[in-house]
Amino acid sequence: RGTDHALHHRWQTGTGGPWSDWSPLGGQIASDPAVVLSPNRALSVFARDPEGRITHTWQHGAEHGHAWNDTWVDMGGAAQGRPTVLVGRDGGMVLFTRGTDHALHHRWQTGTGGPWSDWSPLGGHLTTDPAVVLNPSGDLSVFGRDPRGRVTHTWQRGPEHGHAWNDTWVDMEGSLAADPDAPAAAAAGVLAAPRTPVQDQAPAVARPIP
Repeated sequence: RGTDHALHHRWQTGTGGPWSDWSPLGGQIASDPAVVLSPNRALSVFARDPEGRITHTWQHGAEHGHAWNDTWVDMGGAAQGRPTVLVGRDGGMVLFTRGTDHALHHRWQTGTGGPWSDWSPLGGHLTTDPAVVLNPSGDLSVFGRDPRGRVTHTWQRGPEHGHAWNDTWVDMEGSLAADPDAPAAAAAGVLAAPRTPVQDQAPAVARPIP
């Protein structure tokens, strides 16, 4: 994000190749960009615009030389902070943002390159941007910091529940109850590692070491 509030990028030509010059991608963004590599090997970028709405641009596929879209698309929402995006189990992108109501909201694609859902709330009361991880089971887990400085957590249920989201958030008290080798952590497939004391940054999330 440049001092002109537009997005700028450089790229390498192949692994270890030379770098291009800086090139603008336009937009007017008020947050750092969130970038994801989709299964079609093209990059997508999401950010919050000056009005608090999520804005989005992307690379076209290999058949178009991976050129970037020449406009940014308004995805709506009433966001604060930086959005979070990752590729879900079916190859579609899943987009999360902390709303101006401090709750978590999300949109998702149906498959790679598929249509986007409307915004849907997931509740909670967050004071940080969400940290999201895709579990080995293919379900998503979300961690954030609540107003008391404690880590709070929600997750998708398994395919037997239609991958619906849990209807409550769990208080993780700012620290883990078990180490990553414990059965509960192994079943969840993730390790939440908040700072101590918990500060304004989102908690880090990593997969446990096998």
